[in-house]
Amino acid sequence: MKAFDEKREVVIKKSRDVQKHSKQAIFSVHRGDIAQATSRLDAAEAGYTELLSLIDETPVLRAGSFSHALEEYAEARIFLHFHETKQLLVPADLPQINTEEYLGGLLDFTGELNRWAVIQATSRRVDDVKYARDCVDAGAFLHDDHTDDHNDDHDGSPMPQRNLPFYSPPV
Repeated sequence: MKAFDEKREVVIKKSRDVQKHSKQAIFSVHRGDIAQATSRLDAAEAGYTELLSLIDETPVLRAGSFSHALEEYAEARIFLHFHETKQLLVPADLPQINTEEYLGGLLDFTGELNRWAVIQATSRRVDDVKYARDCVDAGAFLHDDHTDDHNDDHDGSPMPQRNLPFYSPPV
């Protein structure tokens, strides 16, 4: 039991670093500092790679801190790739990330996409704002019926627009 607890503590502590580097990468992308974002993601990748042997030895340790850190890493990688290419990464591009971690990162990416759209709107980059809106609208990111399954009153009403700014240039 003591050996398991020691491994668990190592995973928790190092996963925190992976998550921190990934969050810092996201902030760097928002600031336009792509070199810093890439550096932070490289550090995050080194951190989670270091933990993989422990996770392989004791698979139950993947759940919790490690998995959450990989979700954050996936979100950051997806966001950086989107920023550079205006396309999403697919799961095959993140081979160490499982399906649940990828989906968690993808869903969290939509929040970063919203923030990115706001930044673009403040800079009057109308085409980028429209592109972000169109990305969210295209399939509504995993909702295919455009109804809110989590609506408190369950009335099936259409989902509200995704809080993306609608920008009209001044006349």
